[in-house]
Amino acid sequence: MFIRNSAKVILPSVFVVVLTASVFGQAASRPAQASTDAPLTITLQDALERARANSVPFHAALTDHGVARQDKVQARAALLPSVNFTNTATYTQGNGTSSGVFLANNGVHEYLSQADVHEAFTFAGLSDLKRTGALEAVAKAKAEIAARGLVVTVVQSYYGLVASQRKYANTQQAATEAQHFLELSRKLEKGGEVAHSDVIKAQIQAQDRQRDLREAQLAMEKSRLELAVLLFPNFTENFTVVDDLDLAPPLRSFDDILVPGRKGTLTCGLPLLPSGLPDMRCSQRGRVIFQVSPWITSTELTLPTLHYTRPSRIPSRLRISSA
Repeated sequence: MFIRNSAKVILPSVFVVVLTASVFGQAASRPAQASTDAPLTITLQDALERARANSVPFHAALTDHGVARQDKVQARAALLPSVNFTNTATYTQGNGTSSGVFLANNGVHEYLSQADVHEAFTFAGLSDLKRTGALEAVAKAKAEIAARGLVVTVVQSYYGLVASQRKYANTQQAATEAQHFLELSRKLEKGGEVAHSDVIKAQIQAQDRQRDLREAQLAMEKSRLELAVLLFPNFTENFTVVDDLDLAPPLRSFDDILVPGRKGTLTCGLPLLPSGLPDMRCSQRGRVIFQVSPWITSTELTLPTLHYTRPSRIPSRLRISSA
């Protein structure tokens, strides 16, 4: 009897231990699985698109603008005329007379069509139209302000994270060099080449660099959190940003510069002279109004000559030349 009772007590406890171990095993495996995912690479354009898609104040401003625009449409539609058209057919039992069984009918088969055109033109309707128009303009301005403010916030957070990452990398390098200098000072002290005070100075410098490193890491994590709140509906820090501060803007190709001249546009080109040097010409409406040509002598290259022609009916020419 005692053995059976002990078995009844031991079996539930074993089941609880196994269940607890399985739950903790699943909880421990989830972070390991999440950490193995590749980080998401985000550019500035991706950040702006994600912020526009996930920003609650921005969507609220857009919703208010849409509601105000529909109120204006409804107020304008209330001033337009309305048309009502009714078509009826009445069939009664014939009894040989022109009116049929019922005396109120005009005939056995009666067809009736009625149309009503109504328009209410009131001062209240005009005032509602002006009021809704003003509210729509205010909502549009608020939506534009929200869009611009979102762009400014995202750009500041994005490049703030880029700058903090650069600062962290520089601080980390400085901390590594300070630690290396400390180890070198200790070795020199053991050899009797430097005093103990120099080792203490190197140690203080290394501690300062480590403190700067922790502060830079804290600033970088703070910038990452601020940007993550703007970009993702579900909080995550598994992303990286593209450092494009050193990337130069793309230059226009030579074919894009030498476009054919159109009416009312200013076109510049760089044709080559027979001497092989470029000749800068800008034309408008098929007329050359700006030209810079270098003059070549037999021994040296002189300064360029500037020709300018004002494109107007009054003949006026400006010629500046220097040798």
